[in-house]
Amino acid sequence: ALLMLDLIVGVICDAYAAVSEEENGDGDGESEAHASDLSYVEMRREAHKAAEERNVQISAPRRCCQRLVASSEFEAFILVVGVFNTVMWATVHRGMQPGTLRMLGYAEYVCIGIYVLEIIVKIGDLASVTKYLQFSSNMFDFVVTMTSILFIVLALVLNISVNVTMLRALRCTRVLSLSKGLRQIIQTVTSSLTGVFGVMACTIFFMFV
Repeated sequence: ALLMLDLIVGVICDAYAAVSEEENGDGDGESEAHASDLSYVEMRREAHKAAEERNVQISAPRRCCQRLVASSEFEAFILVVGVFNTVMWATVHRGMQPGTLRMLGYAEYVCIGIYVLEIIVKIGDLASVTKYLQFSSNMFDFVVTMTSILFIVLALVLNISVNVTMLRALRCTRVLSLSKGLRQIIQTVTSSLTGVFGVMACTIFFMFV
């Protein structure tokens, strides 16, 4: 158990060191997905400006997506929706009226629809799902949103109730990501998940072999 803990701590420390190096600009600076010294919106603005200077021709739908992604209003709107969604479910308590819970459920569908729209707009901006998923923040949002949709489908189609309290709480990280330090922590957790799961899998394997 102590060996597994040491390995997990080592993986997390390595991930944090890598993220810190990227934040301080010590990387090669070639990959847009690793220019994490800026926020996502700021990175996209810089990319759009560079594309305009090179006179890169793009389609009208993609240009529309780029304008939305680079818009401070769009970013603020998504953050407000995330805060509203988090606060909304934080008010849930025992004995709440069924009608109120039903209204919260409908509001949840609207919020998830907005999250899906955000994903579509960002993919349209990059014109590639692969490039979209190269950003750790996008990967995180994608997983949380798709998992939320899966749970809704299970509840509506198969009548399987799933406790999504933790999943809803994860959405508040959108607000936390505004801070550079907290953004480093979130990126560290995201990038170290694969290594942590690998350590746990290997440990479990050797325990039962």
